[in-house]
Amino acid sequence: FSVDYRINSLGLRENEINSKKEKSKKRLLIIGDSVTEGHGVNYEETYVYILKKKLEQENWEVINAGTQGAGLA
Repeated sequence: FSVDYRINSLGLRENEINSKKEKSKKRLLIIGDSVTEGHGVNYEETYVYILKKKLEQENWEVINAGTQGAGLA
C-alpha cells in the first residue's frame, strides 16, 4: 500500500504553522508518538486530523506534533 507523507519546515506531519496565532482562535497542540503522527495512514485518516475538522467549527487550531519513535519522555 502507499501512504503520502508531507512534513512541514518544523519536521512535523502537519501543514505549515503560522508562529503568530490568530487572536480569535485557540490552539491545541497534540503531542505523542507514531500513533499521533499517523504512521501507516494518510494524514486525513489520523485522529488528529479528524479532531481538527471537528474543532475548526468552534474556532480551534489543532496542531499534530506526533513523532515516530518518540514519546513524552
